[in-house]
Amino acid sequence: MASSGFSPAAPPVFNGEGFHIWVVKMRTYLQAFDLWEVVNTDAEPAPLRANPTVAQMRQHADEKTKRHKAMSCIQNCVSDVIFTRIMACETPKQAWDKLKEEFQGTERTRQQQLLNLRRDFENLKIKEEETVKQYSDRIMVVVNSIRLLGEQFSEARIVEKVLSTLPERYEAKISSLEDSRDLATISLTELINAIYAQEQRRASRMEEHQEGAFQAKAKATSSTSAYKGKKSWKNRPKPDAARGEDRLCRFCKRPGHQEARCWFRPDAVCQHCKKKGHVERVCKEKGRPGKNQPQHKNEEARVAEDSSDHEEQVFAVSCSAGQKKSTKGWLLDSGCTNHMSPDETIFKTLDRSCKTRVKIGNGQLIKAEGKGDVQICTATGGKIIKDVLLVPEIDRNLLSISQLLEKGYSVVFKGQECQITNPNGSCLMTVTMSDKCFEVNWSSDSHSTHVASTDDTKLWHQRLGHANFKSMAQMVSKEMVENFTKTVQSEDVCEVCQMGKQARLPFPTNTTWRATSKLELVHSDVCGPMRTESLSGNRYFILFIDDCTRYCWIYFLKHKSEVAQVFIKFKAAVETETGCKIKTIRSDNGTEYTSAQFQSLCKDAGIKHQLTNVYTPQQNGVSERKNRSLMDMARCLLFEKNLPKTMWAEAVNTAVYIQNRLPTKALAHKTPFEAWFGFKPSLAHMKVFGCLCYSQVPAVKRDKLSKRAVPGILTGYSMVKKGYRILDPLTNKIQVSRDVVFDEKACWNWERNEPEAIPEELVTDQFEADQNDPEMDVDDEPVRGTRTLADVYERAHVAQEEPCCFEEAEAHQGWKQAMDDEIAMIEKNKTWELVPRSTNRKVIGVKWVYRAKQNADGSLNKLKARLVVKGFS
Repeated sequence: MASSGFSPAAPPVFNGEGFHIWVVKMRTYLQAFDLWEVVNTDAEPAPLRANPTVAQMRQHADEKTKRHKAMSCIQNCVSDVIFTRIMACETPKQAWDKLKEEFQGTERTRQQQLLNLRRDFENLKIKEEETVKQYSDRIMVVVNSIRLLGEQFSEARIVEKVLSTLPERYEAKISSLEDSRDLATISLTELINAIYAQEQRRASRMEEHQEGAFQAKAKATSSTSAYKGKKSWKNRPKPDAARGEDRLCRFCKRPGHQEARCWFRPDAVCQHCKKKGHVERVCKEKGRPGKNQPQHKNEEARVAEDSSDHEEQVFAVSCSAGQKKSTKGWLLDSGCTNHMSPDETIFKTLDRSCKTRVKIGNGQLIKAEGKGDVQICTATGGKIIKDVLLVPEIDRNLLSISQLLEKGYSVVFKGQECQITNPNGSCLMTVTMSDKCFEVNWSSDSHSTHVASTDDTKLWHQRLGHANFKSMAQMVSKEMVENFTKTVQSEDVCEVCQMGKQARLPFPTNTTWRATSKLELVHSDVCGPMRTESLSGNRYFILFIDDCTRYCWIYFLKHKSEVAQVFIKFKAAVETETGCKIKTIRSDNGTEYTSAQFQSLCKDAGIKHQLTNVYTPQQNGVSERKNRSLMDMARCLLFEKNLPKTMWAEAVNTAVYIQNRLPTKALAHKTPFEAWFGFKPSLAHMKVFGCLCYSQVPAVKRDKLSKRAVPGILTGYSMVKKGYRILDPLTNKIQVSRDVVFDEKACWNWERNEPEAIPEELVTDQFEADQNDPEMDVDDEPVRGTRTLADVYERAHVAQEEPCCFEEAEAHQGWKQAMDDEIAMIEKNKTWELVPRSTNRKVIGVKWVYRAKQNADGSLNKLKARLVVKGFS
């Protein structure tokens, strides 16, 4: 045991963090009490000899109690959460090994940690504002972490790291050390102290580290201009001139230049004021106002170009406390490293403990008295600007471009405007240059700051079938389409989107193989039957999706048996268009794809047919997800203008047309249209689906006194003609026309069977070619008649109400028979067996699920009951 005169400090407590440091402290603590050998070896004390002495018996007893003392030390040196993990260990070695296994990991884990730390060590570089001692501290943190993992790390390697990463301002000192010392044997402490002494001497002359606000420097005056590139520390040049650059000039008392080139040398003659002692570049008489002009007691930061005879005001920041400050607008500044404001009253939070200095363009230092968040009032509500310095000596608010870029914003200067885009890709604002400055006035309604129009964004959101705002912003930022809005402002919640597209949160997906050429892989799926027939009597639609470009084609079917004939038409069209052959088609196990006719068609054409596994629709995920996306958009299109369900085919067809022109995650900076055709699509002709429109009646179909236009409903865009598909709601016929006037805010009143217009400016749109033809390209057979009221009532009587509980189902003979069939099937398959109820366990309940299965025509097929287990106890 330890001597009675030794009293160590309180033992270190391990709470789950810093295990490597705790191990070192704990090992020393156990060694102080002579307990480490027990933990490390777990050796049993030797048995007593025959006829032991009293001293031997006492020593044997002490050795046996050491295990319990060591166990007590380990248990008391961990938190309660960690103690529960070792409470089952019987010996101190088991507890020690248990902690090492859980918090230090295996040898493979240790090697991986060492690899990451070595990589961090190699990537370390000194920061611009960092002192050499701070840099060495960062290096030692990584080195000590490596050493704690049991890796040897020599001091010579650390010295070499410091020397090879120091910037050029330490060249003179390193050259001096090379002359006086052997850098291969110098210790890290000696090196750091020598360089730190130089830093202190420089700081006494140049003042302490500052934060640059306006780093305005004249050309060819950089103190590092003598060095064209960084060289190895072992081969650095040692010219006398390089050492001389670090000396103070005896004329201006500043380093970084030779005395013969000093602007303030006594023999210099100014060409502006003809006085000696300075050059024209730093003449104080230049730009000074005349005698008849008011004199301002302020000092402005100015910079002059070498080739000009006059000064340009670059940074309009005054350092006078007496001048009236302007704190309404914010100047965009590319030379400012931090947002700054002189007005303390606009700060929402302010930390006055954050003190720093700011250097302006003329070299003067001013104080920053705090840092915090500023609240501004905009037209859309209050906003917060974070990390703003309080600098009372400036007279304008400054918005740092570099800080905006660090926050993920993008700033683009083009012409006379500056466009700021937020991290989501939406345009935040466009600032117009005024008086050679870009000033942001948050509360102003002038044209200098254009906030994105919510109404314009909402209109395009409707035109594009309620596409998500992120995709619209991407289309603007990447310039993926033409004739589109210039800004997109995201809307919090769109009611139509929630009704038509709300779904569960996504599950994580795995990256799968992608085709690299057109028609290398085509996905296909059939969706239907729909309970409501389309205008042409169709109940199904089939999709074909090219995996490489994600371009989609859609065909409408009355029966599934038409799939083979449709595939022949699709195959001939795309192969003729591209000159490529379909190599593989992927579909599910539907009978329309597994039929002998379809299989023979693929075999004769040499097409590989891939099928999914049974009950595994995820393997055909591209088609399944596209079906869902199209139906989501189709529902939104129908809900937006309250259109009847009979127009589902027109809505789905328009959804395909729109989504081929929207960005997708599967393509980078392209739309499926551009990937397939090779050029960007134009959206100039896009209008809101289902809106009220007026199409011109051809002259051959009217007389001089007849109406020149008839109202209709926009139902899509023709794929074979350059015109709009217009539905006449009175005759249920569709025609393609180019001469159309749209009222995108209005819709058709289906109850009154008349237009329901909202007073709004009409939009006229014309296609280039005149096409007035009843021919339609997709759902092309108009309805020839309507159903009778008796037929409607007959269909309504077929509807079967599904019971919501067992009591309701038991009262109906049909549902009761369905439940009996389910019980009989369970007993036949021996799904479960009856056992006595357990008294000490929770029993999971069961429930009945009832479904009325219907045929394609809406008639009742069968009543189905299932007994399922609840997902909770």
